[in-house]
Amino acid sequence: MKLSIIIYIIIIINYCKGLEIPKGFGIGVVTLDAQCSSYIGDSIDQPLCNNRLQNGGDKIYTTQDSQIQSQISVRKSFEAITFLQDKCKDLLFAQFGICDIYLAPCIETTTVITPSKSISLPQRLCKSVCERMVSNCNYLIAEMDCSNSFIFPEIGTLYDLSPYGYTVDNGTFAVPCSNPTNFYNKVSSNSSFIEICPSPLLLKNSSNPEYQPNKGYTYLPPSNCVLPCPVPNYTNQKWDQLLTMSKILSTISFILSIYNVLTFGILNKNILDPHKCTCFFSGSIALVNLCDIITYGVGYEELLCPEPGRSATQRYDPICGLTGALFHIGITYCVLWSMTMGLYLYCSVKGQKWFKFNMFLIGNSTFTIISIIIAASTSKFEAGLGSLECWIRDRWYAICLFWIPCGIALLIGSFCIFVVIHHIYKTTKISKHNESEKVPKELKPLLIVIFICGSFSYLFIFFFDIERKFGGYRSAVEDYVLCLLNGDMEKCFTTGPNYIPYFLFYLVIRWFGIMFFIFYGTSNFARKIWYESIIWKKLKNISTNNKNKNSNSNNSNNSNNSNNSNNSNNGSNSNGNNGNNINCKNNSNGYNKIGNNGNSNNTILEDGNDNNPNEQKSIELYINDGYGIGFISSNAKCLNYIGDSIEQPLCNNRLYNGGKNIFSTITLIGDKNVSSQETSKKEALLSFEAITFLQNQCDDLLFTQFSLCDFYLQPCVETTPKITPLKNISLPQRLCKSVCERMVSNCPRLSLKLDCSVSFLFPEIGTQFNLSEYGYTENDGLYAVPCINPTNGFNKVSDQMELIQACPYPILLKNSSDSKYSPDRGYTYLPPTNCVLTCPMPNYPKKQWQQVYDMAKTLSSISFVLACYNVLTFGILNRKRKSKYNICITLMSASIALVYLSDIIKFGYGIEEFLCPEPGRSAVQSDAVCGITGAMFHIGITYCCCWAMTMSIVLFCSVKKIKLFYFRHFMIGNTIFTIITTVILLSTKKMVAGTGYIECWVRERWFVVPLFWLPCGIGLSIGIFCIGGVIQEIYKISRNVNIRESEFILRQIKPFSLVFSVAGSFIYLFIFFFDVERKIDTYKDAVADYVFCLLSGGTEDTCFTTGPSFVSFFIFYFFIRIFGVLFFSIYGTSRIARDIWSEVVFDEVRSRLSQTESNISRNNSRNDISFGKNNKNSNNSKNSKNSNNSKNSNNSKNSNSDNDSKSIELEKNN
Repeated sequence: MKLSIIIYIIIIINYCKGLEIPKGFGIGVVTLDAQCSSYIGDSIDQPLCNNRLQNGGDKIYTTQDSQIQSQISVRKSFEAITFLQDKCKDLLFAQFGICDIYLAPCIETTTVITPSKSISLPQRLCKSVCERMVSNCNYLIAEMDCSNSFIFPEIGTLYDLSPYGYTVDNGTFAVPCSNPTNFYNKVSSNSSFIEICPSPLLLKNSSNPEYQPNKGYTYLPPSNCVLPCPVPNYTNQKWDQLLTMSKILSTISFILSIYNVLTFGILNKNILDPHKCTCFFSGSIALVNLCDIITYGVGYEELLCPEPGRSATQRYDPICGLTGALFHIGITYCVLWSMTMGLYLYCSVKGQKWFKFNMFLIGNSTFTIISIIIAASTSKFEAGLGSLECWIRDRWYAICLFWIPCGIALLIGSFCIFVVIHHIYKTTKISKHNESEKVPKELKPLLIVIFICGSFSYLFIFFFDIERKFGGYRSAVEDYVLCLLNGDMEKCFTTGPNYIPYFLFYLVIRWFGIMFFIFYGTSNFARKIWYESIIWKKLKNISTNNKNKNSNSNNSNNSNNSNNSNNSNNGSNSNGNNGNNINCKNNSNGYNKIGNNGNSNNTILEDGNDNNPNEQKSIELYINDGYGIGFISSNAKCLNYIGDSIEQPLCNNRLYNGGKNIFSTITLIGDKNVSSQETSKKEALLSFEAITFLQNQCDDLLFTQFSLCDFYLQPCVETTPKITPLKNISLPQRLCKSVCERMVSNCPRLSLKLDCSVSFLFPEIGTQFNLSEYGYTENDGLYAVPCINPTNGFNKVSDQMELIQACPYPILLKNSSDSKYSPDRGYTYLPPTNCVLTCPMPNYPKKQWQQVYDMAKTLSSISFVLACYNVLTFGILNRKRKSKYNICITLMSASIALVYLSDIIKFGYGIEEFLCPEPGRSAVQSDAVCGITGAMFHIGITYCCCWAMTMSIVLFCSVKKIKLFYFRHFMIGNTIFTIITTVILLSTKKMVAGTGYIECWVRERWFVVPLFWLPCGIGLSIGIFCIGGVIQEIYKISRNVNIRESEFILRQIKPFSLVFSVAGSFIYLFIFFFDVERKIDTYKDAVADYVFCLLSGGTEDTCFTTGPSFVSFFIFYFFIRIFGVLFFSIYGTSRIARDIWSEVVFDEVRSRLSQTESNISRNNSRNDISFGKNNKNSNNSKNSKNSNNSKNSNNSKNSNSDNDSKSIELEKNN
């Protein structure tokens, strides 16, 4: 459990400074009613200190009921350190030490030592034991002051037994301290660490297969404590409201949905496509509601939480898998059919031909079945935390199998609605009667689709809002645990979505059946179906038969009783009415922050008996009620406050007496006299740093700062000769108990650090000092110094003061309310403070960061040069070998050169100056160089990915001999997509350096995924498919004996290798990115550990935040910068590249040499007439040769042209 958010306040007991007692000893107080008793033993259900007490528990220092109170304190301490297992070592020894602190061994004096009475005295824990505990667990430094000789004596504790007849050493009796080390070494091999979880958290054994996390247990690492089920996000009353709403609406919606299915699907004789949509939609909603009915039929808690602390899972709870499958089928089918209804409405209004309904039926059913098979086969249905049903709780499965495809369907439906609304608006302006009559008929389906799309839009918004805040909800579990450790279980809740939108989320899911019934079940068409149905006809026949029977009865009575016709008729009518009434009756019947629950390690280190009333009574024999005891420091003085440093305000204007008289001691350190005020200022600064992080959890922290200043820099009272004739004595004024209680009441977190019942630190009235040695005789030599209460002074000046925030180095303090330091400018604040993280993010040591920088600088420079070489070779110098593949190589190399150019600009500018233009601020788009390089990087990497896909398509079509689309279509499409995404990102100012990166680019998840990773992932998938096709073709051809075909395939190995390498690199980049996204919440939570490390005295060389593994991080940036080298290795060194350079450079030289030779020959022919004939023959011969050469050249060109038309390969042989 992370203790970082629990920021400690360092409280060091200063009252023993300069105490004139033997070195290595502390002072103890005698309790008259104390006894040496045997340990009462642990309870049956909770092991504690059995077998952990070094004297076997035979003699424990005990007062009335003190062992019971000590057990409670031990339990709370064990609860606290349960969550420190991954932070500390040797916690088993710490448990032995804690047992000895609270259940201290006891020594009883005999009558030889104390003739008046036998006295029981405790053995305090040795200082060496405390230091071992602290050295093994740095977190305990904030809680344990091993220099406090009263609690941790180095040798032993001195007790004044002179009142009981002890006369040796002026009545001072020494009790040696307790050291359980030897006893621990003997028994530790047979002992194990005891974990205790605060209620209602449950303790389970995670190593036991019966309690594995995949069975539904949610462990709180590093402990074996599991969260209760359901998770306590809300009060029981709110959960009851939610469950009641779900029961009522689900039942009503189920009945009404079945009514719609019966009406439009069974009773309807003329079923049209819209009726089928209505029927399927209602059926899917009924399936969702049926899932709810099964759930509350079994019992919500029984189904969702089959065992205490365990939420239901598909693998171990079949009914969870069943209801999860029903819910998924229903909700997915519902969305798809709402899209289908939108399309039908669109086609109906626009008068377009409707697609075949069977196509939609097959498509919707196929997708639903496939998604349910994937989810069910991977056992992804589970109840999860804080939900009302079993469904997919794995984020990426839910997004891929439901939210993305159904979001696309929702967009299609919304588009259709928009077109219909637009068409309605246009039609209302047209005077043609037949058109205007057609549109009102579509109003009802329009409204139903609007309601459905609107409802699903809310569900989408709610889901992704939860995903966005999920890290915050997870972090808030620490506050819940801390609340439990403070003992207020009924007021402790985890943090989740706001109750009202959460309630609406489930309300929306369950009102579809009612809404659909209102729109369609009550329509004229539905009534018409019922009027024409067999059921209605039978009811009508029954009613007609009843009327006929009544009529026959009337006629019979008329013929037999003609004289009394009126009476008869009246009687028959009366009987008929009664009969009808009887028939009517028949028909009608027919759900780290570590604290110690008020026993902070301050309390852990205490005796455990200090609050015992009887013990207080014994102290009253020496100290008046409401007073604490004080000790005199002989070298103390009353000095003025030395003042705050210039760069860090602390206690100026916050001291009780204005800083005029501060209790101070002067210590000689080396050649300098050092005032105790310097140490006190450091302690105050550490405390201010601590409470800086408590601003959102506590009130009145400004008063706390005032009080802390008076605690560390105590006002001083100096006696006069009238009081102490022998010597003037400087005495400190302690902080009043009422001030401590106010601090704790305004900030319960401080109860873990401040024990206001300790009268030595917080007296109720004042502190009594024994000045009898200095001549003071009144009140038996006890001189009373009143305690101080800074409340009045605080009330006078508090309106003009502000809370001082202090941040541990190297974290910086900025003003977030100042627009100059707003988060939009690149500052990463640590809420609730104004402290900002350093830049760059301290994920790794400086040496490792430098390794990444050096690698990027070297590879980017090399790759840029080689990429430019490829562009020059295949794009500029290449005149005879123009092909689609050469164009792909040129554009890929150009795009990747753009990426490396952004790197070169960055390193030329200075990597740290570029990423962090100001201390604590990472670069954003408004920093011009960040925006420019970010745009260059995005254009380059996106264009590279697009052309890698294009190359694979061209390669596939070449091998399979498929006619390719017009190549300019690829050119236009790739360019438009790259430009559009870049414009979107630049217009929304999303180019930032971020934390822990080495370039400016998109850092916002929901922009970078849809604008890069998703489309480029699709392109990568297409490329992989094409590569698979090429591999298959190579395998097929290799089995044939046609040499010409096999040579053709072999010529494709090099382009295949390039595309394969590029695709493999991009796959790694995808895996790395989404792995980082999956762990991003963990990395954010780990920042708290970094802060705690700094607060514990760590430095920037020893404290680091948590991020991706350095090796994987290094490889990620290595792959991005290796593409240029890779392209050059495959193509820049090929024969075709050499031929291009040969033609450009060497042919030019050869041409000039040939021209020179021709000129020489022409001159010779003019001068040498005697050889004219031979020269003529020679010229003819040369012309003949030139002619042959020209033919050969033409043949060569034709051959090259043939090769280019047959294949896009770049060379025949390498």
